[in-house]
Amino acid sequence: MIKKRRMVLKGTLAATAVGVSAGTGLLSATAHAARPDSAFASSSFNSALRAVAGTENPLDGDIALDAPQVAQNPSSVLITIESTISGVREIALLVAQGNASPLNGTYVLGPNTLPYVATRIKMAESSDVVAVVKTRDQAYSTRTQVLVPEGDGCV
Repeated sequence: MIKKRRMVLKGTLAATAVGVSAGTGLLSATAHAARPDSAFASSSFNSALRAVAGTENPLDGDIALDAPQVAQNPSSVLITIESTISGVREIALLVAQGNASPLNGTYVLGPNTLPYVATRIKMAESSDVVAVVKTRDQAYSTRTQVLVPEGDGCV
């Protein structure tokens, strides 16, 4: 009897947690969007940028890209991206040269999600780091250079 009651209580608690998460927008169908395989498979920066942004020349936008000027540990470079552009649906991070794949990651955001991403990346050599922010109609980008000390890059 006690085991059955515990099972019912656990099941009710789990169902309530899922219901609240779905109701508040924390759990949505867009959280598991399709991976842009063609963008990740691109070996050149321009083709990866075109696959992510739809153009090789995204507009300048209000995007804060924070990265160190010099990567003290190229195997773990902290990058943060934040934007005040309204209606952001996706944020992508690219490394212009040196890495095996220029596209480091794409982040699909839910409708009520703040456009902010923090991640760590590996860098093989000094390069521009590019953030792309996509809305329904436009793509915006900004870039900053990160220096990797000679001989310290990750392969």
